[in-house]
Amino acid sequence: LGSSLLDLGLEGKKIAIVAPDRYEWCCSYFAISTSNCIVVPLDYLLPKIEMIRLIIESQVDAVIFDQKYMDWMQEAFNNKDSALKKLICMDYTSDMNNVLSFSNLLKKGRTLIDNNLSKYDSVNIDNNALSILIYTSGTTNNPKAVMLSQDNICSNLSAMTTLIKYKPNDSILVFLPLHHTLACLASFIFCYYTGFRIC
Repeated sequence: LGSSLLDLGLEGKKIAIVAPDRYEWCCSYFAISTSNCIVVPLDYLLPKIEMIRLIIESQVDAVIFDQKYMDWMQEAFNNKDSALKKLICMDYTSDMNNVLSFSNLLKKGRTLIDNNLSKYDSVNIDNNALSILIYTSGTTNNPKAVMLSQDNICSNLSAMTTLIKYKPNDSILVFLPLHHTLACLASFIFCYYTGFRIC
């Protein structure tokens, strides 16, 4: 997926993820953040007007989304203030109109890798550059954007390992959606880092 995102010209660009927790969400998050792109995980439970506002305000260049948000993404895409150039649906099996298929991008990426045409392995990541743009929950006002670097995330992960005793067969139950910072960092990314089972 990272190879395909780079092939689409998205290096250094912002890519939003809008979907409930699922494999494609996790795959997208890692592909975006390791391809020198900026991941923007958005709350899939936001009302339509708020979701479109954040997509426009964050000036994302692409969005990877669950099919049930198709109409919303098309509306954001067609908004005159939107920076959207690519729509990628997790559920489409073939490209349709202005929407790319997630599974087709995986196949294309595999072809790029097999033919030694992938730019993924040559990506240079600046650990201090903006890598993740997270919006606060906005419980008292409109959500605010929080800018994080790879170094921010990695130093937090490293610090967590000094505070939590863990064994190889441990599991973590995730009770928050993955777009939430606590679930994403302290559960999802931490589990991959330590080898925990994530439930």
